[in-house]
Amino acid sequence: FIDHFALQCGFCTPAMILTAISILEENPEADEDAVREGLHGNICRCTGYQKIVEAILAVRNGEYADLQKRWEEQHTTKRSRSMRFQHYYAPQSLPDCSSLLEECGDAGRLLAGGTDVIPRLRSRAWHTNALIDVTNIPDLSGFVSENDGLFIGAAERLRAIQIASTKLPGPFHVLRLGAGHVSSIQVRNAATIGGNLCNASPSADTVPPLVVLGAKVRIYGKNGRRDLPVEQFLLGPGKTALSNDELVVGVCLPAPPCKTGTFYHKYSIRGDSDIAIVGVAASLTLSGDGTIAAAKLALGA
Repeated sequence: FIDHFALQCGFCTPAMILTAISILEENPEADEDAVREGLHGNICRCTGYQKIVEAILAVRNGEYADLQKRWEEQHTTKRSRSMRFQHYYAPQSLPDCSSLLEECGDAGRLLAGGTDVIPRLRSRAWHTNALIDVTNIPDLSGFVSENDGLFIGAAERLRAIQIASTKLPGPFHVLRLGAGHVSSIQVRNAATIGGNLCNASPSADTVPPLVVLGAKVRIYGKNGRRDLPVEQFLLGPGKTALSNDELVVGVCLPAPPCKTGTFYHKYSIRGDSDIAIVGVAASLTLSGDGTIAAAKLALGA
């Protein structure tokens, strides 16, 4: 950044550097268009962005391998952490997490991406005595084929879902579209599908696609596992069907019928960085003679 005059006041530099690493980690051969898309949502009032773009493109030489290695070493190092506002837990299994949730009650909050939790805690909209980090629980990650359908772990990042063209083919692409409309790439790199669902926002971009796909929410608690349709899981704005000891493990997507097409469209004032004024997902299935056999619409607002 210094060599390419990509910093001036320095206010945006830390976020720009982290974003640069993320862009090149996802695509080491990223061109200028990909870099500019990745920077969307990061504001710089000094450089006009061109110098920042040039600096990121310059990292595509051998220096990047060392940066990636150092990042991986830091990321995989396990440390004991303390949160200044109270307690921090990092359970390794679903039973341990369920027990912590029951023990902490309303004073505990689950943490995965943190894109909703952290801002609300910082603004004092929420108060908590304990954060329970679920990112070390293996059952919450991955794309797994299941009963001719697909299971997606609750801790899967929205960006991973957005670009999972081979894992989410055909009619499943409506979920990729919904995930791709959640805020900026920076937010999607952290935000999870479980968090977007459990936040229970009426304008959540992944919920209408999940509804038209007939998805079920997989839940784990002290009494074991249960699956609920998305429509029954969401009880109202900010309200879900979870008990104090339960957490979302992931979502189960049944295999769509043949000749099914899907789509998602979001309307908002300031693009994807803004919440949806209205978001609509559609699913249409044709019969053998080309007439409509089934149609489904789901709205968020």
